[in-house]
Amino acid sequence: SGEISIGCCELRSMKELSKMIAAFQDIYPLVKIKLHSGNNEDIKQLLEQGTLDFALLLEPVDISHYRFIRMKEKELFGVLVQDESSFSKRECIIPGDLVGTQVVTIRDMSVHNELRSWSHHYATQMENKATYNSVYNGATFVRESGGALICLKLSHHINGLTFIPLDPPLELHSVLVWKEQNVFSSLMKTFIQFIQDK
Repeated sequence: SGEISIGCCELRSMKELSKMIAAFQDIYPLVKIKLHSGNNEDIKQLLEQGTLDFALLLEPVDISHYRFIRMKEKELFGVLVQDESSFSKRECIIPGDLVGTQVVTIRDMSVHNELRSWSHHYATQMENKATYNSVYNGATFVRESGGALICLKLSHHINGLTFIPLDPPLELHSVLVWKEQNVFSSLMKTFIQFIQDK
């Protein structure tokens, strides 16, 4: 019994992690899970402070001081636009397509650098309308005010918005990390052994 706190970015691999947690709770029904949402930087900071036991992070991220398992699900970048946008009928977005469009981008420097690398020299020509650390809030902002939200593909559809993948594809992995020096309880050790065996 006890509580496990997990910080999670808004990732499709949350589905994979949720299945692991459900299987673990089937065996240990008295274990409670506390979920905290945020971006890489927010969650990593809470993990460092000891507020969280585990963190589900989007790579690239420095994991040299952590133990980790890499999730199987790949995370795919694209854009969310209003259904009536001129982009909504496209099969993909290529570098340069978003020049002249107001974009809303993620507030995470390591991921931002990956997007800048994908965009090449067009990155400096795009007009940044806003930044976000919650995809839901960023999507709501774009749905009501226009522009293009550069984000990961979600596992669910958001009414009024269309997702278009980037081409060439920008796919990243995610990792579930923990600090080895924080593994004190038998619950933590049991959960780590369980996820490593999956």
